Amino acid sequence: MSIDPKALEAKIKSFYPEIEQHGLTASLHKDEATGAWMLKLTKGGDSMETHIEAQDAADCLEGKECVYLTTQVARFVEAYCLRGGSCET
Repeated sequence: MSIDPKALEAKIKSFYPEIEQHGLTASLHKDEATGAWMLKLTKGGDSMETHIEAQDAADCLEGKECVYLTTQVARFVEAYCLRGGSCET
């Protein structure tokens, strides 16, 4: 299955509204060496990058949330937004 990165990014943002709610910048690119998609969340000088396996990316586009990605997004929001205060709007 060919994955459109813009569609995948939009789907991820729809699953995780806290990305936009806290003003995080999300960028997505494919790691050609592994075939995984790399999601980078940034706010100010803080960033986190995590991978999304190709099958998880395909599942995401079909409307299935990825538990691993949910955990990673939640950790970033917790560490930098809720506790760190860098996401105050």
